[in-house]
This record gives sequence, C-alpha cells and structure tokens, in this order.
Amino acid sequence: MSKLNEKRKRFNFIDVILLVVILAIVSVLAFIGFKVYNNYFMKDSTGSVIRYEIVIEGVSNDIKYSINEGDNVIESLSFTSIGKVVGEPEITPTPFVASDDDGKLVESDHPSKSDIRITVEAKANGSKGTYDINGYTLCVGKSVSFRVPGFSAEGICVSAGGKK
Repeated sequence: MSKLNEKRKRFNFIDVILLVVILAIVSVLAFIGFKVYNNYFMKDSTGSVIRYEIVIEGVSNDIKYSINEGDNVIESLSFTSIGKVVGEPEITPTPFVASDDDGKLVESDHPSKSDIRITVEAKANGSKGTYDINGYTLCVGKSVSFRVPGFSAEGICVSAGGKK
C-alpha cells in the first residue's frame, strides 16, 4: 500500500477547542462535586451542637412573623446552611426617641417597627468565641446576612455557646 491510499487523520484547530471545552466542563463538575461532598458529608460528621442568637433591628410589622420555628437558616452571601431556628422568635417593639412639645427627648415604641431575636441551633467546630459552621465563621458581634423561607435580613450575633 502506498501512502496515498491510507486515510490521513488531521488534527484541526476545532479539535483543540473541543478538547479545551471538554476539559473545562470536567474541571467545573469535579470542583462542584468536591465542594458539595465537603459541605454535606465531611462537615456534618464532626463538631458539637451550639446555639446562637441573632438580633434584627427595625423590622417592619408587616413581616415580623415571617420567621418560624424549624426554618432552615441560610447565610446569604455563600448560601451555606448555618442552622435551624429553635423556639419562637422573640419580638419586641423598636425603641423610638422623639422630642415632645416641651423639647424633651422621650423614648417610646416605634409604631411600625419591631426588633426580632432568633435562636439558631447548629453543629459547629470551635470553642468559646469563634465557631465554624459548614465553613462559615461565626463570632459574637459579627454581622450575619441570612435568609429563611420568605424572609431575608441582616442581624448581629449577640450570643453563641454550647446547647442549653
């Protein structure tokens, strides 16, 4: 047989692009798979149960009952599960300071705003002061952006510790 009769295989520029695209897709899928595996399987096996409280100030009275016991709390920026609401949220009127007719400052309750204190229970690693919940670092005084079904807000962690 001569070389003219043999089929010649060509490696075109399109073939290179297809290989790069396939490798990129496989890499992205592998990255997502490892992240899901670490978030859902590796982190849940260790740690102890803690409870922490978040205070949300100035919530409109129209939506103050949107947080319920048993709601899953998701951190808004990384979409990480950071626990479940335990107990009923404590709702108190937002303090409001205004001046009366004499010009004196008077503290009263805001007519359309409330403060909400929720208790969240989660499995975490760490000790007093700083806790790691599924890769999210929590400490007292930290601002926490979170969401529950039907409600999202930003609050301050006011206490954190072992399960009481």
